[in-house]
This record gives sequence, C-alpha cells and structure tokens, in this order.
Amino acid sequence: MTADARLRAVQSCPLCNLTPELVAERFTTKRMPLPKTKPGGPVHAAYQQLKKDTPECGPEAADFVRVYWQQHRHGPTWREVGTHLGWFRSRRKDIVGHLAYQYGIGRLIRNEWLVTDGLPWGLWPGKARR
Repeated sequence: MTADARLRAVQSCPLCNLTPELVAERFTTKRMPLPKTKPGGPVHAAYQQLKKDTPECGPEAADFVRVYWQQHRHGPTWREVGTHLGWFRSRRKDIVGHLAYQYGIGRLIRNEWLVTDGLPWGLWPGKARR
C-alpha cells in the first residue's frame, strides 16, 4: 500500500473518525528511532515488567493487527497495539513507560510477530504468525 493510499484509507475510515489535520500531522512528522536500552537501566527494567505482565504477547499482537486490518482497511497505531496488550493500564505519561512500550513494539517487530513499513498506521502481522 502506498503512502497516498494509506493516507486516504485512514482519512476515510468511519471507525477511526480522525480529523484530516491529525492524519496529515502523523504523516508529515518525522518518526524517532526505536529506543535503545541498557540492561539494568530504567527503560530495560520497565520493558522487563511489560514482558512479565504480558508473556507470550506476540501471537495476541499479531492477531489483533490482523483483525484491525479486516475492520479498518489500514493498520493500527503502535499505541493501539500497546493499549490492546494492556501496556497502558495506568495511562501514565512518564517517559520511561513510554519508551518501554516503544521498545516492546520494536521487539515484536524484530521477533517477526509484527511488520512495519515505517509509515503511520503501517503495522501488519509478521512471519511468525502467518
């Protein structure tokens, strides 16, 4: 799916009902690289807690993304996947928690549970779930 096709799919999605301004902003904002963690550091510790709270979440994440595509005709955001997995129960705004969830999504991608093309709303189920 091209960037233009994805943009149109998200803008016209009746389930998401997003403003054109928000969609345009997401497509024009440069994405930050995935966070790196140091063993024993705060982000690594927060990610280890996510892993402990949601063991074996790869299949669940891939299934969620597959169903999302069927319903919306575009992929979910990283936040929607994280919310589905329960990684946002407290809705806290701390930077460590935010980086840990980003790192967690990155691990799902590296472990091939999810695939991304780097564009917003661009997650698919990965090879590990096909």
